[in-house]
Amino acid sequence: MKKVIFASLLFAAFFSVACNDDKKELEANWLSALNNPFIGKWKSDIPSANTTLIFDYKTDGTFAYEMVGVPAEQGGVGVGGYLVKDNIQITFLEFEGIAGYTFKVIDNNTIDVTEIIEVKEGGELVLGSTSPFTRVVSSMVIKENRPNVLINPFLGEGKWVGTIPNVEDPEHPFEGVAMTFEPDGSGLTTFGELAANFNYFIVGNYLATFVSGENEYESYSFSVLDNNAIEVTEITGVKDGSIVFGNTVTFIRK
Repeated sequence: MKKVIFASLLFAAFFSVACNDDKKELEANWLSALNNPFIGKWKSDIPSANTTLIFDYKTDGTFAYEMVGVPAEQGGVGVGGYLVKDNIQITFLEFEGIAGYTFKVIDNNTIDVTEIIEVKEGGELVLGSTSPFTRVVSSMVIKENRPNVLINPFLGEGKWVGTIPNVEDPEHPFEGVAMTFEPDGSGLTTFGELAANFNYFIVGNYLATFVSGENEYESYSFSVLDNNAIEVTEITGVKDGSIVFGNTVTFIRK
């Protein structure tokens, strides 16, 4: 009987220690548990350019950047947009366009960021080089999830409805495509009985969207025509630092 009691106590003690260890490990690695571990200031060295990039990520879907040692008039400071979904970060800079990255939290002060070179059919990612991002000493440290709070003209009651060109069959465009946008950076696209969730951010007059699973990310410029109409133009790429535009669609609030 004493052996049974001793064994039970030993198991209970072991279980308690294991739980405490798990709790300590969770507390020690709090950054990996956050929906968006980038909030705050991070830096990354770029040896090829002999400079360091400093990013200041906000909760409104934007970030400020600084190239250390590069004058502001030469592009040393600026603003971009970004979103984080699972382990993927999507960014937009006017001189670079839209870009995608995967990331892995190494510890509370280090995130490895890997560029996405290509997205194949089915969402398969072709990855490139990896750069470590380290927390700037002066950065604020946030240990709990902070909600995204986006402010933009796409918000509000109703859906934005437009006709999307059909590249494969130009004579039969996609009529009645509807989009809704939420302040937390999420959205929904519907077309007939089809529906797809997406995430998005706004920076200046640029809109970027991301569909997880398929890992599709696209960017657009937009112009507000009035309170119920927005003209949206697709961005097909960036050439020599200038944005290349594609088709334009007018979305009407309904």
